Amino acid sequence: MVFAGATTGLIRLMPFVMWSATGAFVVMAVLRIVTIRKARGAFRDTRSSSDWRFLYRVNVGLVLACSFLWSAVTGIAMMRYGYFAPALLQLLLYHVAITIGTVIVVSHDRRLILGALLLAFTPAMLGDMLHGDRNEIAYIPTALLYCGYCLGQGFELHRRYRQQISSDYDLSVAAHRDPLTGVINRLGLNELLDQAIEQSQETGQQIALLYIDLDGFKKINDEHTHDVGDRFLCVASRRMSSCVREGDIVARVGGDEFTVLLMEDVSMETAMQMAERIVQATREPVVIEGAGLHYSASIGVSVYPELARSKKELMHSADEAMYLAKATGKGRVCRAYAGERVPA
Repeated sequence: MVFAGATTGLIRLMPFVMWSATGAFVVMAVLRIVTIRKARGAFRDTRSSSDWRFLYRVNVGLVLACSFLWSAVTGIAMMRYGYFAPALLQLLLYHVAITIGTVIVVSHDRRLILGALLLAFTPAMLGDMLHGDRNEIAYIPTALLYCGYCLGQGFELHRRYRQQISSDYDLSVAAHRDPLTGVINRLGLNELLDQAIEQSQETGQQIALLYIDLDGFKKINDEHTHDVGDRFLCVASRRMSSCVREGDIVARVGGDEFTVLLMEDVSMETAMQMAERIVQATREPVVIEGAGLHYSASIGVSVYPELARSKKELMHSADEAMYLAKATGKGRVCRAYAGERVPA
């Protein structure tokens, strides 16, 4: 906008309009940078899509606002100085160049490219057809045409952008979800752990990790079909999800190994109670095709930063506590200690 105003002389002819539009463009550019960064962070959080969808709408709204603002400045200049003013001719060339460049780069739509090319000649044709005693009247429909075109182009780009964002989000969710059970997979857990630890460092609140192994799953697979084993894992994961609080994360990290990440500020006692609740849920057999499948859960519990100083230490200490729970009888909970680990 500054370049267009300086080279066309419109800053001298319309200083208030040009500087106001330039200031508005700067503000919207800063807002776009902020919303794009926040949207990327929200997009990586696979727990909810509400945040990034709101930021996405804000971003699209800013794009449409920029298109309308450029169109409004062009229309004001046309109504004040007429189409054949040299400064306005240069401004229209800028507008056409930016429009065609944007359409070619972003949409690759032949119809829109043809429309942009035809639009370069529309003002001249309307000016010749509607030229009267007052030149300003002849260019009002031209200004409205520019506003309508930019709005139509904005909605077309909005549709394409939304389609692409939706596709990218679906791919991201698929990459971070276990295809069998639908819970978070190891990749998603690693990213969420990084976020949780970073948040813990900023707020000083604790997080907890429960490492869970389903005792008896191998026997179920050996005595029944693998299809039954897969259905069993789905039921077991749903049971675990029903035991945790809203905001806590259940993840499958291996064949019959799961984790639960307690995101909110928790103590070791709270984490142990959550683990005991999961153990109690396993006492009820899973019924599939009329057969009652009995199993239990061995759970190791660790807390950051009380018992671990990094993500690796947190996962390692919870894993070791889980193996100690299996070694001391299975179907029980073992907590991690900074030094020696003992059963609960």
